[in-house]
Amino acid sequence: MIRDQEQALEEKLELWRAYQAVFAEVPGQARSTGKLVLEDLARFCHFKSSTMAGTMDDAGRYDPLQMAELEGRRQVYLRIVGLLETTDSELRDLVVGEFEQTGD
Repeated sequence: MIRDQEQALEEKLELWRAYQAVFAEVPGQARSTGKLVLEDLARFCHFKSSTMAGTMDDAGRYDPLQMAELEGRRQVYLRIVGLLETTDSELRDLVVGEFEQTGD
C-alpha cells in the first residue's frame, strides 16, 4: 500500500473510531447517551418514514424543496448508522477498493 493509501486509511479509521466512541453502548446502562441521540435522530431524519410524508402543501402539491430537505436529513442518519455498522476490516477493504477504482 502506498503512502497516500496508508494516510487515507488512517484518516478514515480515526473518523470511524470517533463515531464508535460517540455512539458506543455503555455496558450496564439501560440506554446509553449515544443510543438516545440515535433514536432522536431517527425520528427527526425520517429514517422509518417516507420523505414525502408531510410535504404536501394546501393545494395538494408536493413541495420538492421540503422533500429534498427531509431526504438530506435521512442521508445524514444513514451515514452515521452505516459507519457504526461497519467493521474495521470492512473499512480497510473499502479504502483499498476506492484506490483500486481510481488507479491512485
